[in-house]
Amino acid sequence: FGHLILNGITPYTEAYNMKLTGIYYMYSLLMGIFGETYKGIHTGFVLMNAGTMLLLYLSLRHFFNPLTGILTAGFYGLMGMSMNVLGFAAHATHFSMFYVALSMFFFSKYEQKRTLLFALLTGVMLGMSFLMKQQAVYFILFGGIVFLIFEFLEKPISIPKIALKTAVFSVGVFIPY
Repeated sequence: FGHLILNGITPYTEAYNMKLTGIYYMYSLLMGIFGETYKGIHTGFVLMNAGTMLLLYLSLRHFFNPLTGILTAGFYGLMGMSMNVLGFAAHATHFSMFYVALSMFFFSKYEQKRTLLFALLTGVMLGMSFLMKQQAVYFILFGGIVFLIFEFLEKPISIPKIALKTAVFSVGVFIPY
C-alpha cells in the first residue's frame, strides 16, 4: 500500500484491506524519506520508536517527575523492540503508540497553558492513533475520560468552559477523518 501511494495510486483502488489508511500513509512517508527497502522502513521505525520514547519522557516528567519519564521511556524502548510485540516488524501498534505519546505530550502542554489549541491537538493525535490501528479507539475513550477528570479537578468548576474544551478535544479526534 505504501508503495502504491508513493506511485500516486489512491488507497483501495488496486489493493484492499480491512485497515484504515493511516498506517499505509505512514509506510509511504517512511519509504519516501528513507527509501523503499526494508532497511528504509526499519530506519524510520527505529526513529519513530525513539520519538515515542522522547515524547513519553517529556510528558511524564511533567505529570510525575523526570525519573518516572526516564523509566517509562526506557521500558517502552525495551518492550517496543521485543519479539513478543513484533518489535522488528514496524507494526501498526508502534505507529499508533507514537500518536498516543504525541497526544500525551500535547495534553501535558494543555495542562500547563490551558489553551484550546492544545486541547484540539490532544484530540487530533488520538484520532491519528485510531487511523493507525482501530483498537486505539480505547485510547480515545480513556483520553476523553482523563481529559474530563482533569477539567473537573480545575477550580473553580465552570460547566460552560468544560463543555467548550471537551467539544474542542472531541472535534480534534474526528479531524483526521
